[in-house]
This record gives sequence, structure tokens and C-alpha cells, in this order.
Amino acid sequence: MPYPYLLFDADNTLFDFDQAERNAHLLLCRTYGLAFSEEGYQLYHKCNADLWRDFDRGLCTKEYLLVERFRRYLAITGERADPEALNRDHLRALGEGAMLLPGAEELCRVLSRDHRLYLLTNAVASVQKTRFANSAIAPYFQGAFISEEVGVGKPDSAYFDYVFHAVPGLARDNALVIGDSLTSDIQGANNAGLPCCWFNPKGQPRPQGLRIDYEIRTLEELTEEYLHKFGYYDINVTTVFHQWMGGFPADEAKAFGVIAWGAACATLAKATKVIVKTPHEAAGVPTKEANAAGLRCTKQLTNMLLDQVTVGSRMEHEKEIIKAETRCIMDKVIALGHGDIILGAIAAINAGVIDIPFGPAKCN
Repeated sequence: MPYPYLLFDADNTLFDFDQAERNAHLLLCRTYGLAFSEEGYQLYHKCNADLWRDFDRGLCTKEYLLVERFRRYLAITGERADPEALNRDHLRALGEGAMLLPGAEELCRVLSRDHRLYLLTNAVASVQKTRFANSAIAPYFQGAFISEEVGVGKPDSAYFDYVFHAVPGLARDNALVIGDSLTSDIQGANNAGLPCCWFNPKGQPRPQGLRIDYEIRTLEELTEEYLHKFGYYDINVTTVFHQWMGGFPADEAKAFGVIAWGAACATLAKATKVIVKTPHEAAGVPTKEANAAGLRCTKQLTNMLLDQVTVGSRMEHEKEIIKAETRCIMDKVIALGHGDIILGAIAAINAGVIDIPFGPAKCN
């Protein structure tokens, strides 16, 4: 147990703040007769995010940003309403939204068995207290530190100094900061000299000049979960994307379309390796020129899409489906081997639980 103390961020690390914020914005629009649209919500979201980044950098106060975000939004849309009233009702609606991200409750429940969990947040105190008290994860936490009550917020090292003094036994070598925000959580851990884990479900590229000790994503997280079950910790996990495994079209132009689509999927999924197909896949053993052509096609798509990210509730739902499917298969394999993963894999193939699919070519 290298880190007996786990210091979790709240919003978009454990709580589904994006969905709660969207619900609150929709309610405001209905209450005050404002137009609601996806474009309008994204405009508000940008106004809000810009000001929170300024707050993280110490460029504005929280009191200022809470009202200013609505002033900016109304100034751009041209609609009329009281920014202070909008903020008041917005905060009330957020406090009622105790929605958790998928898997957050189970994660906290399991970790709380062998770790001491604390919540570290810059959120508005009235919102966070209500939401946290009404959430399913509250019983698993030893305490919460809200920046308004501390008197200073993340990423200021003074915030973490306050936490150190308040929690008996907490030290820089036995605690891990876990959060999604580079500017508050990860930067704060850097400022305080604490190890940190970046929750990066969107697969964003790592920034330069910022120490990130660990990073969590869906597939890597699952792999680590099962490795740890069998006592393996010091392992570097990579993700491999295998391009289309079905029958390939004989027409080379169409084959390049399949290769390009596979490259796009691999890049958007943030795979660390790609197994590349060739335009001769349907015919048999490819020439060296065909291999080179497949690699050039894949590299072109990878370079074009490398910095793109995929977001949205449907993406998060798909991740949860993948996790559930993987756990069903892996747990069955382990059960068939009575705890031995190698014997379980052999038994699972014999039982039809797992298989090794190959796309057929006419010469196979």
C-alpha cells in the first residue's frame, strides 16, 4: 500500500459535474425565459471555464467569477436577466445534483478498505457541502477540505499545507493527489511536492513542464486492476489497436478506406500502438511496397488526428460498456482456472469463452 492517504478532487473526478452543470443551465433558461441550445450552453461553459482558469492562476476571486460568468454570457447573447439571480439559482441547482461518474462509488468503496480518503475541492462551499452530504460516496471519506473554508485554494501550496496540518499522519511521501484538472489538481500537487495521478478520460496529450506521476484511462485502468489482483505492480502497460480483422475488399482504393478508418479509430482511442493492415490483405502475402503504403496511410491519419479528443455522455457510456464486458470475460477466465490465469485461459478457449479471431483471406 504505497499511498495510504488518497486526496481526491471532486468535480469531474468523482462527481459528474458536466451533467450537473448542463441540467442547472437548462433549468435557468426555463426559469428566466432564456433560449436554450447546445451552442448557447457551450458559450456559457466557455465563459465559466475561462474564469475558473483565471481563478486557478490567482487572477480573480471566486466571488467575482461566479457572477461575472453570467455577465459575459448575457453580454454575448444579448439577453436580459439579473446575473446575481442567475448565479444564486444556478448554485442551488448544482447543490441538488449529486450525480457521480460511472464507477466512482465502487472505486471509493473498494479503496476505503485499505486507504484513508479525503476530498480536496475548490468548488463553492454551499454547493459542495450539500452535494457531498447527499452523495453515495460520503461514507467512504474521512473528511473534505473546501477552499472557501481553508482560505486559499488549489494550486496554492498553502492549501496543501493546511491539509497536512489538519490530517494526522499525512506526509508528502504517503499521499497521492488524484484529479482531472491540470491547472489546480496536478499543478497543486507539483507546487506542494506531492505525487499525483491525472484522471484523463478524454485522452488529452500530456503538457510539457508538468510532472504527472500516474495517469488513468479506461483500458489502462482495467488492465492495472487485474494485474494488481495477481500481485503485479511494476509493469508498464500499453494499449494495442488491431486494424480491421474481417474480410478486406480486393479493390485497393476501398482497402485504403478500411485502413484509414482503422487508423482514425486507433488515434482517437489514444492507443499507444497500432497493428497496420495493407491494401493486399484480401489477396494473401503483401509485397514490401504494399506494407509501406499501409504504414504511410496510417501515419498520415495519425498525424492529422493526434491532438483531437472525443467527449460526450455517449462516449462515457461506451467506456462503461467496455469495462462491463471485459470484467465479465476476465472474471469467468479466472473462475475457470480456479484463480490461475494461465489455466483459466486454456480452459476458457476450450469452453468457448475466449477465442482468437483471424480475418480470412482466400489463401488461408
